[in-house]
Amino acid sequence: MHTRFLAQGAVRLAHATIAGTLNCDGGYFENAGGIALTLEGANIGRNAIVGGAFRASGRVDFSGAKIGGALVTEGATLDELVTDGLSVGEP
Repeated sequence: MHTRFLAQGAVRLAHATIAGTLNCDGGYFENAGGIALTLEGANIGRNAIVGGAFRASGRVDFSGAKIGGALVTEGATLDELVTDGLSVGEP
């Protein structure tokens, strides 16, 4: 998803398997007061990038997700980031 884009409403990638890197840099997820992006229980093989020019109006949920590399949030504009039970750096 590495480009400028707008998603209105909830984007649900719960329990998804992503073999490589999830790159949402440049994305704007808009769902004020609700879930903007959920990766609850997802398995991401490398990095999850929700930083740089990433913006979320609403909750970004990584609850119970497994990320093999790093969770990158530097530079992001986030209303709420949920990381309960998140495992990072474990393939």
